[in-house]
Amino acid sequence: MKKESPWLFFLCTFALTWLFWGAAIILGLTMEDTAGVILMVAGVLGPLVTGITFTSWTKDRAGRRDYWKRVFGFGRIGWKMYLVIFLAVPVLHGLSILLDLALGGGGSGWGPLAEGLAERPWSFLFSLVAATIIPFIEELGWRGYVQDRLQERHT
Repeated sequence: MKKESPWLFFLCTFALTWLFWGAAIILGLTMEDTAGVILMVAGVLGPLVTGITFTSWTKDRAGRRDYWKRVFGFGRIGWKMYLVIFLAVPVLHGLSILLDLALGGGGSGWGPLAEGLAERPWSFLFSLVAATIIPFIEELGWRGYVQDRLQERHT
């Protein structure tokens, strides 16, 4: 298998991610345990670490520069699109909560968070990070690296 192969990227990404998540499962750790949180976060970093590693491994200097330019090139899109990017996830989460409540649910998993917000205000911050930052981190591998490999053969 060639090192530029998207399948090798997928294999390495899933292996790295599940190395950490599997360890948490085998050890019986949950998000209530500090070690469980650390292993979960380490697993989430799998696509990012693999994307950066494969970019460094398979690209020349210009290719690596292009990767980082796409990651941090904030002037590439207009402010209206940034508004959509930063508001879409919270708005969709809000709508899912309202829909769940309207259908007789408990708030789409956010109900207990809202009830305990006064005692644990930091829990909302963790949920906000999980809903916004983690997908961004993952996309640095998925879209930052492997999407280009896939589009070389599949338009």
